[in-house]
Amino acid sequence: MKGFLVVLLVFGALPLAHADEVQKSFLERQYGWYLDIPQGVSTFGFSWNITCPTDRQALPKEGGTAVEGVACRQEDRRFWTVVFWRVPSRIALEAVEKSVFRAMSGGSASYQGYKCKKQQLLPSDADQFGIIHDCSVTAWNGTTYVSYYHFQIPMPKAGEYVRKDGSPETDLAFTIWVQNADPNVRDPDVSKKLRELVAAIKIAN
Repeated sequence: MKGFLVVLLVFGALPLAHADEVQKSFLERQYGWYLDIPQGVSTFGFSWNITCPTDRQALPKEGGTAVEGVACRQEDRRFWTVVFWRVPSRIALEAVEKSVFRAMSGGSASYQGYKCKKQQLLPSDADQFGIIHDCSVTAWNGTTYVSYYHFQIPMPKAGEYVRKDGSPETDLAFTIWVQNADPNVRDPDVSKKLRELVAAIKIAN
């Protein structure tokens, strides 16, 4: 589980009272969609508290080297959540899942313990062709459950990337994933939390 942190960028803490507003305004401004879900802090149980940075590159830029990045994340004692952007012609959805697997399994190159259910088409407000993938990883440190939502949007106006053939990248891809941070939290809980986020995706007006 510790290896998972290698995948993530380290964010500065955001004022919790403004988490709802910051998350929405960041996603809405950068990408044209946001997560319409109540956020807060709970002493007992779980509450959404997804934070998004405002000081890191959030889009591909022509002449730049970034083709992927963490847009938002949450680390809770029960669940970890990540919103990840990528240039689809450079980073395939399978590559994202394999990177997460390697981190969760302590850098193992073997995928023997990696099992996924068949991909399920789950349209959202952002993408009618969005796909959910529910997976589990059995490694030396126990079983980790992780559910992914892969979707694409038209490339935002502020983003730009030119493919090797000289044509412009027309889409920007995202992967949202939820995984258990507590071994007592199992698959039904993880997949349910991921689907809560998918249902909360809204297109900005």
